[in-house]
Amino acid sequence: MPVFDGMEDAGRVVGYQERAIDEFTAKFRDEHDELDGYSKLLLSSLKSIAQNIDVQNRKGREISRNVASMLDLIRQLHEWDAKAATETGELPDETKRLLEAMSL
Repeated sequence: MPVFDGMEDAGRVVGYQERAIDEFTAKFRDEHDELDGYSKLLLSSLKSIAQNIDVQNRKGREISRNVASMLDLIRQLHEWDAKAATETGELPDETKRLLEAMSL
């Protein structure tokens, strides 16, 4: 069924993890001129996992497996971030911010 522009998510609750991942992925895309298909897939997977975490949190369910999966994807993206590895030898600022926001 056709939907008006901007109404795709009408009525859907966007939770804390999804907002944090949206900020992370936007910053990651800004910092990387070209992303390959696999990187794009990982970024979209992060959003799906974050949505699942938010839903599970609202229902009082266990989230540790999804959080572990999300962190694995973030670490994989970081490993590909040659700029961070060669220039600073530590996590990019946006990755640090996300991990702090998640209290990990």
